[in-house]
Amino acid sequence: MLYLTIPLVLFFSLWTILPIALLSTVLLVFVFAITFPQFHVRKRLSGLNRNELIVSTLAAGLWTYSSGVWTGPFGRAGDWWDARDDILSTLTSNAWPVTHLFQSSDRPETIRHYLSFYLPGSAVGKVFGGNLSFTLFATGLWMTFGVSLVFYMVLRYMRFLGKRRYLVIPFFIFFSGLDIIGGRINGIVGLRPQNILNGGHIEWWVPEFQYSSFTTALHWVPHHAISGWLGTMIVLRIFEQKKHYSFLPLLVAAMFLWSTFTAVGVALVIAIQAIQHLRLKEILAEVRLILPSIILSAIAVLLLSMYLLAGTSDIAKFPIFSQSAYNAFGFDGPSQILQDYLLFIGLEVGLYLVLLFLILPKHRRGLTIVALLLCLIPLYRVSIYNDWAMRTSIPPLLLLMLLIARGLLQPSNSRNSVFLRLCLAVVFLLGTATPLYEFFARYHSDYRPLEAPCVDSGCESQVAGYENRNLFWSNDIPFFLKTDK
Repeated sequence: MLYLTIPLVLFFSLWTILPIALLSTVLLVFVFAITFPQFHVRKRLSGLNRNELIVSTLAAGLWTYSSGVWTGPFGRAGDWWDARDDILSTLTSNAWPVTHLFQSSDRPETIRHYLSFYLPGSAVGKVFGGNLSFTLFATGLWMTFGVSLVFYMVLRYMRFLGKRRYLVIPFFIFFSGLDIIGGRINGIVGLRPQNILNGGHIEWWVPEFQYSSFTTALHWVPHHAISGWLGTMIVLRIFEQKKHYSFLPLLVAAMFLWSTFTAVGVALVIAIQAIQHLRLKEILAEVRLILPSIILSAIAVLLLSMYLLAGTSDIAKFPIFSQSAYNAFGFDGPSQILQDYLLFIGLEVGLYLVLLFLILPKHRRGLTIVALLLCLIPLYRVSIYNDWAMRTSIPPLLLLMLLIARGLLQPSNSRNSVFLRLCLAVVFLLGTATPLYEFFARYHSDYRPLEAPCVDSGCESQVAGYENRNLFWSNDIPFFLKTDK
């Protein structure tokens, strides 16, 4: 919770006017203060499993290293070159909140983006005199810390598997849908060895949808990925322990500055867990108990929404079965979209769901809810890259991955189960092609250090360019942000 919330404190304390900064900081401290006395801190620290900590940290460090955030044989993905690098440089080199007067604008614009991922690393760079190398190195440590927390919580959650639980980490890293099959059907994946060795991004095998592999998510969009995974594991832990429910509203509020989409996804996970583990009377009773946390968190969400939604009215948003969608994809009607949708669902999650429904009869209720979410999420599109489907799906996809690990690793004496598990293993192995492609792509990409921000140097990036400026800047500044006036 502190990992997700610290950037929120940085934002409210350093980006907003003094009354809001003081009030928000006090409220955040208050929410933690009314919850933390329930913890037995010394007992919890003494109960930490050293082996799980070591494995989690080493695996997280190696996985983060493969993203190209540190110097070495791996290079960062295209989204870093186009945007993420420049955001880090801009935040490191400019006063907060960052404002800039573009030549095509008649008034200054303020940077408006998901900042939680970027603020800690850029703050370190600022402390060391605007050193961009320190910024990138600290950002890598920030990623590693978040991923190691996720891995540790996954190992604790899967402790019923005994020593087999350590296999869940490679399952996590290599989890994906069957993009290799979809890409081959649509002709974007070649069968020659050099196609694999040269790497590539194979997940856009239909133009309307994408469910990212977990390695793709970490390499390309770590702010969405880490927040979605960690938020989901916190929710599972809270409902497993049946206490600390007052953290749930604050969790969603903190995640808004990481990713609005994964915040919605985690809110859906909260609803799933409440339906599965609590009766209606218990839900109403808990809501009354945590009402102060709900109210305070709602205020934070309102302020963050005013900041994140400022100037975004012209970003494309439409149902996937609509005239706007047909125009966007050049289709005459719904038939092609329906065909792509059914193939997408079948290959990305459908085979997993059918096999798990047969292997895990005791989990069919949860599987049904997860299946419903993963089938409904693609039916709406936000932005030209459909961030809604790609990012809101991260939390329910984690639930699916945990069920796959359970289905493959937990003991069973059923002969039918052995055959079904073999089928599930084959499907999973086919899915590993996508993260393997991503690893090869990072290996064949050039490592780049951070450069001076494009708003200062005149270089090209999505952040400083005109075409996608509404994704990063707004001249409709919320009242609570600091200004130069």
